[in-house]
Amino acid sequence: MPVDRAARLRQMKMMALALLLACAALLTLALAQHRVGVWDWVAAFAGAALVGALADWFAVVALFRRPLGLPFPHTAIVPRKKAQLADQLGDFIRDRFLDTPMLIARLRGFDPIRRLGAWLSQPAHAQRLGGHLQGVLAEVVACLDDPRVRDAVQRAVTARLEGLDLSRSAGDLLETLTAQGRHQVLFGQALKEAADHVETEPVQHTLSSMLLEIAGREYPMLLRGLAMMGKPEDFGLKLGAATARGLAGWLREVHDDPQHPRRLAFDAVVAEWIERLRTDPDFAARINEAKHRWLHAPELQAQVHGLWDELRRWLMDDLATPGSRLSTQMGVVAQRLGETLVSDGALRTALQEHLESAVEHLAPALREGAGAHIARTVRDWPDAVLVQELELGVGRDLQFIRLNGTVVGGLIGLALHALERALG
Repeated sequence: MPVDRAARLRQMKMMALALLLACAALLTLALAQHRVGVWDWVAAFAGAALVGALADWFAVVALFRRPLGLPFPHTAIVPRKKAQLADQLGDFIRDRFLDTPMLIARLRGFDPIRRLGAWLSQPAHAQRLGGHLQGVLAEVVACLDDPRVRDAVQRAVTARLEGLDLSRSAGDLLETLTAQGRHQVLFGQALKEAADHVETEPVQHTLSSMLLEIAGREYPMLLRGLAMMGKPEDFGLKLGAATARGLAGWLREVHDDPQHPRRLAFDAVVAEWIERLRTDPDFAARINEAKHRWLHAPELQAQVHGLWDELRRWLMDDLATPGSRLSTQMGVVAQRLGETLVSDGALRTALQEHLESAVEHLAPALREGAGAHIARTVRDWPDAVLVQELELGVGRDLQFIRLNGTVVGGLIGLALHALERALG
């Protein structure tokens, strides 16, 4: 924690200062004894140690601020060189950690697709993921239910639909659906289904009733004549069956002949609709006007809000339950996905290749942006904050330098004093 680091740094500073003061006291005491006998050696040690301590104190302080507040040259290095240090740090992170070939090599070595599959294939992990997704989905639903968010989404969707040329879009969609004769395939399937349905007994009874009703209304004399010869219902059933067979036969004839006039007429109608949807301004205006009325109809708005309220209530009730069906199902889907990733090597290879391709395309922009962001962040730090963070990070080691400088200076003083005595 920062408080602990600051306390340890203060402790080390006090130790270095105490050793410096001890050396000063020793030197004072040795001088008071006129450097007689052993005090000569103590003075040599204490004087050199004091010089070493003061020199290292000056060097350490000069990294972060001006010693004693005086404008010594080449001091307060960190604040003065902050911009340069920021740029160099950003370049270092960019070049050493975000190099594209290195990222791809590490990604390949990590094999994230296989690891993800192995993790998801374990039921406990898959259910845990489902639980996390349950919470996320609940937050999303709650967010969308916020009146401010809901109104914003509604305005955005409405504005988007208002700007949509529904007529031309419908023409493009219809042309896509009719490409390569798809509409004729659907038309043919509808003809076959209709022919089979027409020949069923319920349809024949319906046709019989309709024919008898029409005959009774339009040709009452004919119906009474038929009644004298037998039951009109029997005649109606035979006529209905014959009509159904004739209609079914005609439908199958249209179905079997790709060049049947009805098929060609269907082609012409579809082509005409596509052309009108795309080029007829009056037709387009009527469609878009109808779209506008539809979008702003109070009844539609009420229906949409009602459907959303019902869906929201169901989702929130389910997501609030510990054994949520959605959560359980998401866990099952996640586990199946994991099992597929584990067992399907070709799928893993394909996903890995796409992932590497995405990294290859995104990494250059990412590395430039990350380097620039780091440099900009460091440059924007207040000098005091930067100095404090660096001192908390390396300050204790720098105080050890002061301690070592004091001891090593004293030992060098003893060595020089011994050399002086030997040469004297």
